[in-house]
Amino acid sequence: MPNSNRKTIFTTISIDKETAALVEKICKRYSLKKSEVVKLAFGYIDKAHINPSEAPESVKSELAKINKRQDDIIRFIRHYEEEQLNPMIRATNSIAIYADFPNPDKILVANAYVDVLVERTMPDAYVVKQNLVTMDASGNYIYTVRGSKLYKTPVKIVASLDDGYVLGNRFAKDEYLVLDKVGRLPENVKIKLNVVSPSARAKENK
Repeated sequence: MPNSNRKTIFTTISIDKETAALVEKICKRYSLKKSEVVKLAFGYIDKAHINPSEAPESVKSELAKINKRQDDIIRFIRHYEEEQLNPMIRATNSIAIYADFPNPDKILVANAYVDVLVERTMPDAYVVKQNLVTMDASGNYIYTVRGSKLYKTPVKIVASLDDGYVLGNRFAKDEYLVLDKVGRLPENVKIKLNVVSPSARAKENK
């Protein structure tokens, strides 16, 4: 029937008591009016392309479907990067990077292009595996070699990766990073270098 005050035409439908009780419960749970519940519910069904006559098998199966769709999207993105994006980047001398962006409003979507403002650059940053950084009460350090002696060099961790740390350190030209896990060794111990360009691997001189 028409409602002249709100200039909106309303209509009525018949529902059974069980459905009416369900509507009442949802209204109380989310502090909504019956008309709001119906409008939002049907809007969601329409946008999500849900067939209400096909009841979901289970929460587990629905999550499995969602995960499969996500895996398909990830595979597509990786295939696109390998076949299309990477050759284009190499041809234009560009640099491809991965970055994590806060996305609380879900504005960013997969495979989106964005303009990024770089607030700072770190030309002297190094990436090392996490197990090469020793952490104790005196601070964080890695082993380096200068001359023929081993040193504990304090490091500043500026970022964490899946299995590594980004170090904001400046190293001398004649200073080598020890890429083998050597354990806790005293400083100034004599070592023998096995240099593997462009990095170095240090071994204890027994």
